[in-house]
Amino acid sequence: MAPTRCRRCGPPEPHSGSGIARAVTLIAIAWAADAWGYIPHGIYFSDYVSSELGCGVVASGLFWSAFGFGTIGGPFLTAALFRRVGGKTALITAFAAKAAAVALVAAVTTPVALIASAAVVGILTSGMGALFTMALAERVDASQLSRVWGRLTGLFAVAQGAAAFAAAWAYSVFGAYQSLFLFAAGALGIGAAVLALMPPASRR
Repeated sequence: MAPTRCRRCGPPEPHSGSGIARAVTLIAIAWAADAWGYIPHGIYFSDYVSSELGCGVVASGLFWSAFGFGTIGGPFLTAALFRRVGGKTALITAFAAKAAAVALVAAVTTPVALIASAAVVGILTSGMGALFTMALAERVDASQLSRVWGRLTGLFAVAQGAAAFAAAWAYSVFGAYQSLFLFAAGALGIGAAVLALMPPASRR
């Protein structure tokens, strides 16, 4: 029977299989974009600070510790954001914040900027997985969630491998780490734009 419009409740929320499939596809694309966005900080940040900026090994270790401390609180902070604004808005906000933090170190190299960038990316490295899981749970039946998440995890690994190869190639071409941070920020921006196209959740 076709869905009917209720005067008191308004139109029914979308719950079709095609809508769920579209949402999962967009989440998968964004998840792959996040894998690309992680690579410069995850692999090259310490060497960027130590060698390219000339700060030395000790300073790069101190800056990198901000990333580590950020990862500790990431899942708790992103879960709080999810509860406040919902999965779609939380993911878009997280992607925008991560893109800004990644791009920051390509333009500003003061100690405050480096620490802030490392901390924010750390928070959103550990917290992004929690956000994606909760966003999927809004849209996918519990019986299917493990299977879908397993496939997305495999996709993330493949995207990370491709991104690492591309980053190494880009560094050999441009000879500077700043280009890697800008490319990663662009990938995260694409992820945010893709998530903006995602249909609303069928349940909260």
